Amino acid sequence: MRRYQEEDSQRYAAQPQEEPEQDVTYTDYSQTGFEEEEYSDYSEELDDTHRFRVAMNVFDLISVLAGLAVILVLVAILVSLITWLEGDITQSFTLLTSQFR
Repeated sequence: MRRYQEEDSQRYAAQPQEEPEQDVTYTDYSQTGFEEEEYSDYSEELDDTHRFRVAMNVFDLISVLAGLAVILVLVAILVSLITWLEGDITQSFTLLTSQFR
C-alpha cells in the first residue's frame, strides 16, 4: 500500500503547478484602428459583378439552346410545307392534264 502512495506522490509531483490567476486587460475593439482587414465596397462590388456575369452567361447559353430548338422546329415545318406543296402541285397538274385528254 505504501508503494502505491509513493507512486501517486511522484506522479502528482511531476505535473506542473497551476499559476495564480492574473488580471486580464480589456481591449476595446469597437474603436477604429483595430480592424485587421478594412471593409471594401469595391471587393464586394467585384463579387457581385462576377456573380452577375456568371448568371448572365448561363442565361445566354439557355437562350441560344432555346433559339436553336425553335429554328429546328421552324425548318421542320418549312420542309413539311414544301413537300406538301410539291405533292399538291403534281396532283393539280395531273387533274388538269387528265381533263384535256
